[in-house]
Amino acid sequence: MDNKRRVIDFAGVAIGTVDADGWAVDFAGVRFGMLTTKGDVVDFAGVRVGAPAKR
Repeated sequence: MDNKRRVIDFAGVAIGTVDADGWAVDFAGVRFGMLTTKGDVVDFAGVRVGAPAKR
């Protein structure tokens, strides 16, 4: 298994992963936001879009 954490939206649908640098990337590899210190995933406007999936 790789070291990337899956990102889910608030409906529980996987929308991407968090890479080792804390960037949220979609499945095409495009950055769409970042992981915050509170554990949320926000887009570049600062709007919460999801969270890392619990393992």
